[in-house]
Amino acid sequence: MPATNEVQLREALSALAAGQPEALRRVYDLTSARLYGKLLKLLDDPALASLALKRTYLCLWRNRSAITYAPGEEFQNIAALAHRTALEIRFRKADGEVETARIADLPRPGHGSSAQARLHSMDERDRAMLLAAYLQFETPEVMAKQFGMTPEDVRARLAALTSGQGGEHDG
Repeated sequence: MPATNEVQLREALSALAAGQPEALRRVYDLTSARLYGKLLKLLDDPALASLALKRTYLCLWRNRSAITYAPGEEFQNIAALAHRTALEIRFRKADGEVETARIADLPRPGHGSSAQARLHSMDERDRAMLLAAYLQFETPEVMAKQFGMTPEDVRARLAALTSGQGGEHDG
């Protein structure tokens, strides 16, 4: 993002935090094309990418006064919010409910060492499962084949791992 756009985004986010509705449009204009491209790549479905984009900006508006941005990392923070939104959409159950714990409520890097300690204390299979789901963005169906489980078991295991109730494997 060119420096001029970074300054414009920083100013728009400041106005957004102050509750100015037109600022959301400016943030959208400055970021939506790049975010949509990322979401489309992650979700591989234009309708889901559009849904994730809308939910991202809705979340941005609802949490406008609570979200903080490190200077120069404004777009990256919005992109992270979009990524979490895409994960929630990707791992929802057939009835529309999110199977995993709310992604937005998961610990984030730099917010205490408990998440990092938990990751290092997990067995190799659980770590591999989390990495496949959240970094490689594999579907539960692909992961089921990879880990010798059913898609439903994969969803349940990810839900247990992300809610802090990891426990032992059932199979």
